[in-house]
Amino acid sequence: MNRYGKIILGGILIGSLATAAEKLDLSDVKHGVLALTFDDRNFDGWEKAIPLFEKYHAHASFFVMGKIDAPAVSAMKKLKESGHTVGLHTVHHADAPAVFQKDGAEHFLEKEILPQLKACEKAGIKVSALAYPENRHNAETDARLGEYFEHFRAGKKDAPHGVSGVPVTEIPSIRVVGGQGIGAYYHTDPAEVEKAVRLAAEKNLFIAFYSHNIAQKPNNISISFELLETILKTASECGMKIVGLDELPVAAK
Repeated sequence: MNRYGKIILGGILIGSLATAAEKLDLSDVKHGVLALTFDDRNFDGWEKAIPLFEKYHAHASFFVMGKIDAPAVSAMKKLKESGHTVGLHTVHHADAPAVFQKDGAEHFLEKEILPQLKACEKAGIKVSALAYPENRHNAETDARLGEYFEHFRAGKKDAPHGVSGVPVTEIPSIRVVGGQGIGAYYHTDPAEVEKAVRLAAEKNLFIAFYSHNIAQKPNNISISFELLETILKTASECGMKIVGLDELPVAAK
């Protein structure tokens, strides 16, 4: 592991935002756990949603693509200060398995991961999670990038536990968090989402969803504030814990 892996995983970044998130006490969870995640660079929508998350005492995970420049740093700090998880989504939204196979793991790290990690280090922002572009990953990418990240976000095909749900007691063993995409692009039926949340709460399961922006008039890969509130309200009424990935406990390696 190089020095950036140690910095990120060791939690020794300087600055007020370097403190590791408090891990969820699973013995206190009786009605399921919900993870909501959002990708790319939708800073305006994400920031506008902060009060809505606060209303329901909920946290989410936000994965930033591209340069960790001034706008990204500003948004990440605001989200982090509100208790949310902030993570990375690579510099160029590159297909990890394809790049690993064609150019090697070190090329992927140098082009897609380390520039973001270095910028986060400079800004004093601790990151421990990565959302795979296009949700594509394999055992090799998980192993190599696992030297830098505690959790990954993928999709339902590769990690179906995030959709159908698993007992919350299994959370510490899950490093790749699967999820169901929500938004028009994914043919989301709000009633079905609400049903899935209620079922997970009833059976004390862990489930996850992913989207992109949060907007009044969302495009096809984003969700509306209305749908977000429906999810948060339903989960809250059911007694679910709504957390960012940094709050998920992890079993010792």
